[in-house]
Amino acid sequence: MKERRQYERFELRLPAAVVYSSSGKRVEEQVRLINICAGGAYFPLSQSVSLGEELELMIGAREDSPGRDSNLSDAVQDERIRIETRGIVLRSEKKPERPSGHYLAVMFVGPIRFAAGRN
Repeated sequence: MKERRQYERFELRLPAAVVYSSSGKRVEEQVRLINICAGGAYFPLSQSVSLGEELELMIGAREDSPGRDSNLSDAVQDERIRIETRGIVLRSEKKPERPSGHYLAVMFVGPIRFAAGRN
C-alpha cells in the first residue's frame, strides 16, 4: 500500500486545547497530541465526534518536561508561542488501551496562527 501522507509526521506530545460541540454544547478538552505534521494532528479525545466535524485547536509549541502532565491547560497557556487553528475530523477510532475514549485524526483547515502565550 502506498503511503498517502503529504507531510512528514513528528511524534511530539504537545499539550493542546480542543474545542468541539457535544449535544449542542461547546466543550473544551485538554489533550496531549500523539503526533503532528503541517497538515494535521492525531490525539485522544474523551468523547466521540462526527467525521467531518470542525474543531478549534490551540497547541502549545513545545513538549512539556516530565511531571507537567497534571495541568494541561496551564501547559498550553504558559507556552511562549502557541499554534491556533481549526481542523476537520478525518478519522475517529477506538483503541483497546483506552476503551472510554477515541483517537482523532484531524486535518488542519487553517488559517494557522502563531500567538503569544503567557510568559
